[in-house]
Amino acid sequence: MKYGNKNSKEKHQVLIGPFDHGGAQWKPTSLQDGRTIDQEALIPIYKYVIRWFDYVLKDKDKPDFMQDRVHYYHTGKTKWLSASDFSSITNDSIVLYLSRQKLAHQERKQGYYALQSSVSNRDTLHYNHDITTIVDSSIIYFQGNPLTDTTYMRSPHNLIFESAPFQKEFTLAGSLLMRLLLSINVPDADMQVKFYEIDLDGNSHLLCNDLQRLRYRNGIDKPRLAKDGEILQWNIDKTFFDVRRIRKGHRLRAVLQFVNEPSYQKNFGFGGDVSRETTDQPRWFRSVIYTGDKNASRVVIPVNRD
Repeated sequence: MKYGNKNSKEKHQVLIGPFDHGGAQWKPTSLQDGRTIDQEALIPIYKYVIRWFDYVLKDKDKPDFMQDRVHYYHTGKTKWLSASDFSSITNDSIVLYLSRQKLAHQERKQGYYALQSSVSNRDTLHYNHDITTIVDSSIIYFQGNPLTDTTYMRSPHNLIFESAPFQKEFTLAGSLLMRLLLSINVPDADMQVKFYEIDLDGNSHLLCNDLQRLRYRNGIDKPRLAKDGEILQWNIDKTFFDVRRIRKGHRLRAVLQFVNEPSYQKNFGFGGDVSRETTDQPRWFRSVIYTGDKNASRVVIPVNRD
């Protein structure tokens, strides 16, 4: 949409459903990532793709379902909806601030804090990690039930923030954002955030995740390394777009951690060519996360008030 010509942009279509990776490629099944999907959402995606190709490449009639630009499934209303663009789907937001208020959980020993709707005086959290640590593979690769597995709660390598139960239901409509205000002792680092919806039974419903490299916080075409002690803003915001009803009494849980696992390139944080960097010495990432006031670290939940 940024670089295409007028003709190509006019034929651009986006289809968003409650599917896993495989389900979005061909024809989704009723079970996606451990969750049962509404029958209304189970469309034969490959047929839609073929009709779109016929329209774009063979000059056939524009399919009926493509009269608008963005087509998405609303899990709360259990039906497909359309919009002209993404901005018309999101019309409000809920802001939750990272805090130092400690929470308790039987599986969690440390690094478990509250997401709060109100703010107070500025404070800080310290999050440190030796990127040369070999993380226990059971934490990374354990394949438990997608809803009841809380292996991530037992990890000593992350920070976890959780909201109070929501007092009324609302529609999540867009991409969740974690905006970090922090300083760090290394020029570069990779960070991951995962967002979960926690239901009344304590089950963890993974909503989305994002991994970002610090040097690209202002865009991949504007790399900028961090200076030791510099306070900077890092928006981790490339999460999946989602439209779902969040029920009353449910909570939001955000898991934040430096990326350190075999599935991803390891960034040792020296600031050079990551593919060539290595070390045989401990390499500590020491970060200070600023919390508390209205300009400090937060989670922004996009919503639709219609």
